[in-house]
Amino acid sequence: MFLNPLLCSRQVAENFPMPIPQGHDSSDLSAVPVDQYGAEAKARRKKKWRRVIALLNVLVMLVAILLFVVYAVDVDLQPVSGWVKDTPIESVARKTASILWGGGHAISKQVDQRPLSHEEKLRAKAIEERMLNIQPSHAVLLSNGVYQFGRLREVKKEDHDFVFTHYDGASFKVTPLYRQDIRWQNPVIFDDNRLSNRDWRFLMDFESYNAYNLAPYLIVTKRDFRATHLFYIALDQLEDELKQDFAPLLDDKVLRNLDAIQVVMFEKPEEFLAATRDRQQRELVNATAFSLPQENRLYIDVSEAGFAGETTKVFTSLVFQRVRHEGTHLFLYRLGITEYAKELPFWLVEGIPTFYEIAPATWQRPDRLALIEGLKRQNKLIEWETLLHLQVKDRDQLKDASIHAAYAQSWLLTAYLLRPENRGAFLVYLASLKESGAAKHEEHLQTLMNNLKTTPSKLFSDIENDILKSGEDSIPISPQTKP
Repeated sequence: MFLNPLLCSRQVAENFPMPIPQGHDSSDLSAVPVDQYGAEAKARRKKKWRRVIALLNVLVMLVAILLFVVYAVDVDLQPVSGWVKDTPIESVARKTASILWGGGHAISKQVDQRPLSHEEKLRAKAIEERMLNIQPSHAVLLSNGVYQFGRLREVKKEDHDFVFTHYDGASFKVTPLYRQDIRWQNPVIFDDNRLSNRDWRFLMDFESYNAYNLAPYLIVTKRDFRATHLFYIALDQLEDELKQDFAPLLDDKVLRNLDAIQVVMFEKPEEFLAATRDRQQRELVNATAFSLPQENRLYIDVSEAGFAGETTKVFTSLVFQRVRHEGTHLFLYRLGITEYAKELPFWLVEGIPTFYEIAPATWQRPDRLALIEGLKRQNKLIEWETLLHLQVKDRDQLKDASIHAAYAQSWLLTAYLLRPENRGAFLVYLASLKESGAAKHEEHLQTLMNNLKTTPSKLFSDIENDILKSGEDSIPISPQTKP
């Protein structure tokens, strides 16, 4: 049986008429869209994409809020920082900040690294030319015992063999020398270390200073190169000590991406105090050095620093002890050994720098032991339990008389934990603290006690027996330390 397709299609059309969209005249079949179903599919696709875009907008908003919280925690922006204080959000935010911008504030880093303007490039070029002009080529020990840095040039003249040009920090002094006038000479080799835009802007802030690029240190000073080099040696030795003692905690990825350390040597105490006052709320007392770990910057008051004496005496001076103290603060954060948080225990934050004040670092320090013994006899020591739980943010609760005891006892506790038999447990404590953040330091403190197989009361008894008793023979007798 054969069907007529035309007749069949006509019957289907009559029995199943095509729906007419609203607004069209049913008698006018030419007004019906031919591709109506395609239009509906297109509309559905548009609706779907609108939902996707709306979802993306929500995600972008959530990421923006997250980044704002991370920034607020990183720079301690109130009241947001206070809302998330001592919560898992704070811990996550600090970890995120360290991943995103690896230490230092995000906004300041972005500002520092923005391209130099035309005017800044001209200033940077002038600074670079001056740096090259005052940069020494040799270290020279003269026959009269004088040790200096300068430019040594050999000449062929009858009245002398060399021309030595020394820059004293303010002017150049040219001295003709015979060969016998020089006991020994050694070339000074500078690393080809390219400066970042952040570094150039730092140098522009101290444009009238002498600048020396001693990688990884960028030092500005009014002194000559010899004085600058002494501080370079002191900081370099300190960094090597810390890298050796805390090697298990170091991350190669962090070490490969470090910014230059910016060092400012102030000639006047008032200039030093003004610079530090801009960076913190409280006034520094009896300070000659101040570190800004998150900015990789170190301020030093060199007005009373002695540079003319023997090197060993210079390195044991009070100025260099304080430089090593503040430098340790900087390196602990820079090398990723500890984080920068006000919730960390005071004894940890100040104990490690106090321990490394002298070179080489050791618990056998007669001055500290004598101070503690004197405070103990006068009943002025802080309760050990109080010190153990005291946070950095609460240091202002200590009275003036107690702050010296807090530093001395923090040194004593840290010195005990850094002894070979306790060092492993102490490093595990630091690694756990770094991993979970300062908010959980009480938990890790208990773990430290467990690993040492002791309790706080027994720990302090052991400290007094092992360190104070063993150090009695080395404590000098003075009016303050006599029985």
